[in-house]
Amino acid sequence: MILIVVFCTLLIDYWQLTTATENNTQSCQLSLSIPLPHGEFQQFSNGSLLHQNILYHPDYLWNYSNTLYGCICQHQRKPCIRKCCKDDEVLYETFLLSECIKVNRSLPHLLPLNHQLVDELKHLKNLSHHFYLIQNKICPSGMYRLEPELYEEDNFVLLPNGSLQTLDRLLPQSQYCIDWQENLKNISVLVCHQPEKEDILPQTVIYPIGLIISILFLLATLTVYAVIPELRNLYGITLMCYVGCLTAAYCFLVSERFIYHGHVLCIVIDYVTTHNVINRKHKSLSTLMIYQYIKT
Repeated sequence: MILIVVFCTLLIDYWQLTTATENNTQSCQLSLSIPLPHGEFQQFSNGSLLHQNILYHPDYLWNYSNTLYGCICQHQRKPCIRKCCKDDEVLYETFLLSECIKVNRSLPHLLPLNHQLVDELKHLKNLSHHFYLIQNKICPSGMYRLEPELYEEDNFVLLPNGSLQTLDRLLPQSQYCIDWQENLKNISVLVCHQPEKEDILPQTVIYPIGLIISILFLLATLTVYAVIPELRNLYGITLMCYVGCLTAAYCFLVSERFIYHGHVLCIVIDYVTTHNVINRKHKSLSTLMIYQYIKT
């Protein structure tokens, strides 16, 4: 019963998110906007808004999650670029994630290596002299780090308009951010994952619905074998273990159709759904041990 409520909630949340996305008219992308907190701006009768000496036209203001955002890049004479972390933070690299951590020392001016800049930008001592720096690393579908020291195709060059040119593609400002690594010697570039657009086919809708129906019958089978004492023999315990694992796998498969879980959790879900938790030999042994424990 609890799982039924959870799945219904997931479906409702997914529908509401889709509806909100379709109905929400943005003047610019969230990653290229800055929040305008209440009390920190002055609003005029014509709808314009003054924040930190920047006047925003009403066409470049929009609301999201009860927060007012301004399209800062459309009001600056110089192009925007995204700095991943705040002024007192740097990127801490792990095997799977890149996180912002605070440092207790002054940071050098943000500037890539000379060969990572076009000739027009090589005279810069600080990126802020040519670009307006927006501090965020918003990527709805996750991100990955370019590794030019390992892969030739990850070599990049920063262009005067704020775009980043790699060996095989051109990245706009909304698709990457740049910041210092923890050692303050190298610059890291985080690139947003681009989810593949797929056509909405009947099977993409029928598939998760069929899984949900299967889960209900699996739960019914599990309940019957758990409630009736006569069925809790060796065969029944084995079947309950199998049905329980299958139910968990189906739950993961349904949830991944509606929710993006992030890189790490996706790996875990893939392992759970594509591999047996234990091989057949160990499964039989563990099932027998559970059966002997229940009997005693």
